[in-house]
Amino acid sequence: MVTGVAAAATRRPRKRHPSWFESRMLALADRLFTEYDSVPVMTVIRAIVAAHARAEVAMPGERPAPETIYALAREQLADPDWTGRR
Repeated sequence: MVTGVAAAATRRPRKRHPSWFESRMLALADRLFTEYDSVPVMTVIRAIVAAHARAEVAMPGERPAPETIYALAREQLADPDWTGRR
């Protein structure tokens, strides 16, 4: 039986369950990928990141709701000028 430092080095890290925020963000990303399947994946990811940044600037000190990020990302993806330049 291994004890001490060697035991700590051989232990597997505990699995971390995603938070409700992470789960909802993954769900919104999946929804956007499905809705905009003709748009490159990186463009959808950039829209989500840009929407998250815009929401954080608009609400400093608060974590923006996933629904807010989703709505802002959809606005950007619906704009042909924004998706065309990416």
